[in-house]
Amino acid sequence: MTRSYKFTYDDVVYELSTNRYPTIKMEAIKARYHIDTEKILVADNLTVSEIKAKYHDYKANGGTLKRKEYLNSQVHSLLQTEDGWDDVIKVIKDEMNALFDRGEFSGWRTEQDRQTWFNISQQGHATAALNLGIALLENNEDPVSILLLAHNNGAQAALLWLAVHFINKGEFLNATTCLCLSADCGNQISLTMLLHSNTIDYIRSAIDQCGVEAVRNRASDIASLGHDSSSRVLLLQIAILMGNIKDANAVLSSLLKQPEQQLKETELDSSFDKRKIMLSDFYKELSEKINQSSSGLPTTGDELVSLYNECTANENYIFPSINDFLEMDKVIQEEIKPFYRT
Repeated sequence: MTRSYKFTYDDVVYELSTNRYPTIKMEAIKARYHIDTEKILVADNLTVSEIKAKYHDYKANGGTLKRKEYLNSQVHSLLQTEDGWDDVIKVIKDEMNALFDRGEFSGWRTEQDRQTWFNISQQGHATAALNLGIALLENNEDPVSILLLAHNNGAQAALLWLAVHFINKGEFLNATTCLCLSADCGNQISLTMLLHSNTIDYIRSAIDQCGVEAVRNRASDIASLGHDSSSRVLLLQIAILMGNIKDANAVLSSLLKQPEQQLKETELDSSFDKRKIMLSDFYKELSEKINQSSSGLPTTGDELVSLYNECTANENYIFPSINDFLEMDKVIQEEIKPFYRT
């Protein structure tokens, strides 16, 4: 089941998936070629999802074929081929990835190239959509719908690039929302990015623009999606900015018990335990600084923010900024290039 979240930007309502990324445990090169199978166009403007949906009507009307038999019969009829469903989908994916590789090598120079780029993005190619969105952003064109498409296709970096766009536009509430949802969808770097001192500045700007209640409501909206890691961080930072020690301590108590949402067994690795220890140490230090100040309890938001920034500056904690992410992403892309399939 696809869960989603809606937000408004420039009077347009956008929708993004809040499901966990399907690429979480993939190696970088495999994730680069990930395609959302449901969006693949098979024939006669019918996508995989639409063909599968027709099976329910078929069964409701007394059809006797099993699901795979039905899908095989559909490609036999639509494509006039003797190949089965799985083979056809594999061929289409291979063709899409071949088009993607050629476009990446050539630089998508011609109008036909760019139309191909858009088409394979629409048909579920995560990295094609991501790179198209980045190209639009860097060309000062509107990248929002394409970067959301990339995210919905499974590109883990898409919401971070969208956050970059919103920061550039001064849309700090939407930028923070992107960081939160990226973290809750499984991008491991995003949860630590949320704790960077720059992020609390974004939230301060969001409060100045929209009011504190609007930011609290956004945190509640995110929590209502069934995630709690990022929404608690957001509530902590709001409490700190507002100088509310009681609320800050309440959130810190929750974060110390469970620094981030428990992952599924299929997602667990050594990095989860290391990150959990780091986050626990950070929240413990922050709690101690807030409650054991030699000059008495801090009384203003500025005093709390100062203590918060002291903690984040501790070299034992790795909380990358947006700029750090951009630099890391460039390095990753350069490392992947030699593995392109020609």
